[in-house]
Amino acid sequence: MDGISETTALFIFILFILNVMLLAKVWGMTNNLRRFMSFYMHENRMSWKIGIIKGESFYDREGNKIDMF
Repeated sequence: MDGISETTALFIFILFILNVMLLAKVWGMTNNLRRFMSFYMHENRMSWKIGIIKGESFYDREGNKIDMF
């Protein structure tokens, strides 16, 4: 036989399709997480600022800095 068998090629093709589907699901979950975080921050009156040196910082409604670990 030359190359790979038809069964092996079909198995690899099915794995490829499943990996593409998994990528789409993970991508969708990151968008949902971003939307959830935006909603949560809005409901709790939190804000965030981007600094040049230290990066982004989160603040609560009283203006106290929230440490993210």
